[in-house]
Amino acid sequence: MAVLINRGMEKKDNYMIEKYFSEEVINRIVKTSQHLIMCEPPNNEPIKFGCGCILEYKNHLFLLTASHVTKETSEHPNLQPCIELGRPPEFNNDVLGTCLFNVGSKNMCYLDEYKIPEEFKNKIISFKENLDIAACILDEKFKNNTNMKPPYEKGWPNEKYTIVEGNRIYLNFEKDIAVPNEDKKYGLYGRIKYYTEGFKLNFRPALKLGLNFKGNFGRFCLFNTQEIVDIEEWEGCSGSPIFDNFGKLVAITSTVNNGDKAVFGFSIEYCKLILDIAIDN
Repeated sequence: MAVLINRGMEKKDNYMIEKYFSEEVINRIVKTSQHLIMCEPPNNEPIKFGCGCILEYKNHLFLLTASHVTKETSEHPNLQPCIELGRPPEFNNDVLGTCLFNVGSKNMCYLDEYKIPEEFKNKIISFKENLDIAACILDEKFKNNTNMKPPYEKGWPNEKYTIVEGNRIYLNFEKDIAVPNEDKKYGLYGRIKYYTEGFKLNFRPALKLGLNFKGNFGRFCLFNTQEIVDIEEWEGCSGSPIFDNFGKLVAITSTVNNGDKAVFGFSIEYCKLILDIAIDN
């Protein structure tokens, strides 16, 4: 599987990446992103794709993602959110040759919709007016599946960066988060353009670096990137953890728009609320 970095970056952006992001931090960004596949029973047909991250908080292990990634739809009311484990299939119900862990739709915790501030609406009219965040507590069965070694992390074909093969990374909510500011640069990693080839589910990895923090709007952080001319270059990145150039988690990717430079992420500061709700329920 060829792992691709966005080649459309200008020289200035390449300079920023080289200046701000160490190879260690890039490895952290890639290995922290958990890849989610929403499957429809009874044949586990893949319907939607996204990302998330796993955090330790109050002696629990949580999956954290954007709510629009895992929410069921009117067309697909029985979707099951699954974490792709990066190993060859072990069971007959693993979809398209991919080893999955079914989180269970009933285990996901969502927050109710709310009205965003007027100044937020003035920035971007089409932004979804809801708390685009979801979480669930991962049980003991998942903890037995922690030895994940995704094959695409082996032999990252890029002159500047080497992704070392190894387990995905879990974060600690008390130690690994930070508040974004304009002095740092930001990045995320996801999978885009999923397609099937025979019985195999393929994708194109997407590393997005050099994002700039522009401010907070309600419970969301606004980042700027290059103008987004092809929304498909981002579809599948929803729920990806956004890191600063020191490897600290600051937000969960929520929304981008075609023809715009804006990348919105749900602030990690406000995620404690939904984690506490998940624990209480």
